[in-house]
Amino acid sequence: MKQSKKIQKNIVALASELLKEQEIFCSWGAEEIKIDENAVSFLVSGFKFCGKICIIVNMGNSYKIILESPTHEKVIEDITLAKVVETIDNEVERTDNYVKSLLDCFF
Repeated sequence: MKQSKKIQKNIVALASELLKEQEIFCSWGAEEIKIDENAVSFLVSGFKFCGKICIIVNMGNSYKIILESPTHEKVIEDITLAKVVETIDNEVERTDNYVKSLLDCFF
């Protein structure tokens, strides 16, 4: 399989994974979603991180996640498709006491 076809297939798989976990994805306040030939990027506004997330398809079957804000940049390498949403959620939204964080936010 040509490399570009494999990358396209992995982009489709990534988009499907994000949609499959739409409740979690939406909890990040995701907006301005962009899909190009080797990456998916979007802005988030979570409890722990606000900024841009870029998920890049590596040449193999793994992904690189880049979190960028004016004061912060973090790169997480070699993430499997099955762990992409969980990894981002742990960086963006999930807290030690998530229920309390939600209650504090809304009440």
